[in-house]
Amino acid sequence: MRDLRNNLTRLGIAPKEIPKKIKEFEDLLAKLKIVSEKELKGERLSHEEYKLIWNIGRHLASLKRFPKEIMEKITSGTDEKMDVIADVHTDPNTRQVLEEGVGSPFNIYMKTGTETQNIVGADALIGLKGE
Repeated sequence: MRDLRNNLTRLGIAPKEIPKKIKEFEDLLAKLKIVSEKELKGERLSHEEYKLIWNIGRHLASLKRFPKEIMEKITSGTDEKMDVIADVHTDPNTRQVLEEGVGSPFNIYMKTGTETQNIVGADALIGLKGE
C-alpha cells in the first residue's frame, strides 16, 4: 500500500484525498496485524484493540468515502448491492472447499390480523448458503 501511495504521489496522478485514505488503510492494517499477532500468542487485547475490532465496519466504510466528483467516476449503484461469495476453508487432504455466500436480502411479508382488520408486516432476511 505504501508503494501504491508513494507512486501515485510521485507520478502526480493521485486524485485528491486518495493518498490520505491509503495511509489510513496502511495504519489500520498495521493495527490489525498487532491484534492478530497478540491473539496467536494468546495475549490479552487492550480495550482500544477490542474497540478497533468492534468498529472495523465503520473504519472500512470511512475509507471508501471520497469527494462526490471522484465517487461519480469510480462507482455505480451495483457497488452498494453486490452479492458476495467467499472461500472460507479449503481442506488440502480432500481438496474440498467450503464457500459461504451472502446474497441479496429476501423480502418477507406476513399477513395477520383479526376478522375486521388486516395487518401486513415486512422484514428482510440475508441468505447464507454453504456450498
